[in-house]
Amino acid sequence: MSIRIGLLGVFLTAIGAVPGFAQPLVVDSFARLPEVIEPGNVVFVTDEKGAQTKGKVKELSEASLQLLTPGMYEKTVVFPSDRVVRVSKIDSRWNGFWIGTAIGAVPGIILGSMFNVYCYNESGGHCPAIIPLIGGSTALIGGWIGYGIDGAINGQTLVYAPAPKPPGLSFSFRF
Repeated sequence: MSIRIGLLGVFLTAIGAVPGFAQPLVVDSFARLPEVIEPGNVVFVTDEKGAQTKGKVKELSEASLQLLTPGMYEKTVVFPSDRVVRVSKIDSRWNGFWIGTAIGAVPGIILGSMFNVYCYNESGGHCPAIIPLIGGSTALIGGWIGYGIDGAINGQTLVYAPAPKPPGLSFSFRF
């Protein structure tokens, strides 16, 4: 009975943890960008021409953002603050792994418990190692499935977009 209550607790915790992720903040000032990204984060930067560059944040200041671009020949690209139109952070695939692990562990623990009961009833002995063996196996399978699903989803989250400029007074005279 206590195993079932424990399994129910694990299951409810896994289900409740998924929507509980904090929503990222979107800043409208380049000076506030360090609140949402830090060196080492992988981001997409869109410049005023609409070109999008993917890279790892190398340095960040109020005046510029430096990215280390991926590839065979890594290079540093500097974006002045007045030319950046948008910054999107790339979601890590590991949160998908951990969610999949939690979801995969629950049926494995239940199945392992059922095999343990079967072992006890049929042979008169206990097989307690079967619970973590099956539970751990299904947790890893679920984790790698979650990792793959998270990688298939476009995990870009907007973290910076400058505030829209108020329309200026423009007069046009026609003669």
